[in-house]
Amino acid sequence: MASDLSKLIPENLSITLGALLAKDTKLVECTKTDLRDFENSELLRIDVEFVFDKLTSILSYYIPAQSASRIFNIMMAAPDADVLTKIDDDTADAMAEFISNTCGGLVTEINSIQFEDLGKSKFNIKHKEILDGNSIESIENTYRFLIDIDGVESVLFTKFEENFNEFITELTQTEPTFYPEEEIQEETEEEIEEEKETVDAKTEAPIEETSTEEPDENIKNKKFKMIIITVSALIATTIIVAIVMYMLGIFDSAPIEKPKDTNSTEEIKNNVDIVQYEAVKKVDFRMSDINIQRLNNKLELLTKYQILTQEELETQAQEEKQRIIQLKKEQLLIEFAKQNKEEPLAIEGKETIPVTNLPQEKIEQQTPPAEKVSTPTLIEENKVQSVEVKNSPMIEHNSKLKFVLANSLKYKLFKELVLQTNSTQARISICNNDNGKTQIFIGPFENEELQIKLNTLIRESNTNIETVIANITQEEFNTKCNF
Repeated sequence: MASDLSKLIPENLSITLGALLAKDTKLVECTKTDLRDFENSELLRIDVEFVFDKLTSILSYYIPAQSASRIFNIMMAAPDADVLTKIDDDTADAMAEFISNTCGGLVTEINSIQFEDLGKSKFNIKHKEILDGNSIESIENTYRFLIDIDGVESVLFTKFEENFNEFITELTQTEPTFYPEEEIQEETEEEIEEEKETVDAKTEAPIEETSTEEPDENIKNKKFKMIIITVSALIATTIIVAIVMYMLGIFDSAPIEKPKDTNSTEEIKNNVDIVQYEAVKKVDFRMSDINIQRLNNKLELLTKYQILTQEELETQAQEEKQRIIQLKKEQLLIEFAKQNKEEPLAIEGKETIPVTNLPQEKIEQQTPPAEKVSTPTLIEENKVQSVEVKNSPMIEHNSKLKFVLANSLKYKLFKELVLQTNSTQARISICNNDNGKTQIFIGPFENEELQIKLNTLIRESNTNIETVIANITQEEFNTKCNF
């Protein structure tokens, strides 16, 4: 019987997401995908090739725009930002990094369990694109994973190739996504059919009896006469009502009243005109009577500038706040845009070690003194000789890895400096520190000289970047970097 990875794949997806976001996550349900799951949504598709000793298969991850936006906002420490319905380049790069961490953890788990029918495994991201959910026609071997992130549910999809179905037996037996309106519609259709049958059964007998009593032509004539009589009565009633209303003067226009002039004349019997004048009240103007606020409001309307209301001012402030959040996102991801964590950093012709096969160790940090930047020291509890890795893709379990930690996301700069050290196994990884903040781990290095060299190069290239030289053990590296 083949090994079953039905639980391992979705649980690893949920655990990786929780570690990356420093949030509580829980896998709620796994179902077969329905076409309606993709309707009216934009999706990011990432194809990952898994190469086992006895099998090669491709897993395709589909991430809806809303789930991707929600995860990206939490990664950027802005969980209250608006959830977008479109996927931009920064969000796509962040999701590719998330899937890379997920696949790395999955490969590490599979290799540690040692499935006999699969053997050792490694992975490679093959393709990434943004799709319109309405354009997806085939959902065969596609499964929907509902994950709860601190009380907010997010949806992710995974599609398997046919040759991998024997290793996900439990997933293939799951039910499709449930839509309540389907059962309601089926019940209403059944009830309508039953009502039609009962009505037909009741009306058949009376129709046969009445048809024998009177001919059809007599019935039609009677109905026609009734219609004529009814219409005639309505017309006559309408005419009578209109005549009565006209005689009562309802349709007459109202008389126009002429305004009375206060300075008018009145005629009396002896033909003497008496003119009555209304005295004009004298206004006693005082400066204190001026309403300054009202006067200013009137004067503002006479200027050439547009006067904004309170609501418009609040809208402008909100837009400015969103613009600042977006600028922060662009600043944080400017060095990681269009970069892939799985890209080898070693010089051509030299063997490299993929990050996903490195042991996961926790970091023992020791900050070098500020006065001696060029020759930092390392504090270790037990110094261990460096392990030779030329013929083995794995580093010994008990060895300590040499890393340089940085607080900046300048991926391009770090990549160029790593190449200058001539290291054959150093990589750049995104991890979390003890406070759950994002931190860059560069390494592991073959020896202490390369480690110190990179630290010196970083400080010389940019004095604003804070670096720490640290030694890593396998368990602690797993905890920090989620491999």
